[in-house]
Amino acid sequence: MKRIIFIVVIVISTLFLASCSKQKKLSEKDKSEQIFKDKYIGKNVFSVVGRGISSAKPETLKGTNNKHWFVYYKNIDATFIVEKKTDIILNAAQGRK
Repeated sequence: MKRIIFIVVIVISTLFLASCSKQKKLSEKDKSEQIFKDKYIGKNVFSVVGRGISSAKPETLKGTNNKHWFVYYKNIDATFIVEKKTDIILNAAQGRK
């Protein structure tokens, strides 16, 4: 009986620890994404593009309208939402969105 209880405790502990490590990995990914966003949000899109960060041609994405430009830069693998009136980056994401 003690052996069964011991095994159950070990299994539950292992599952708990595995769950915690997955949550930690997700939070590290979230931190990386936030650092990426902080690097670009609030900046003029043409200062980001024109200063050697991206030499690729911009690819206008679906969703672009009179107020917002959804644009993807292939060589830095980044998608930006830009306010057309000010050319300020409102949102940034890694990858093509």
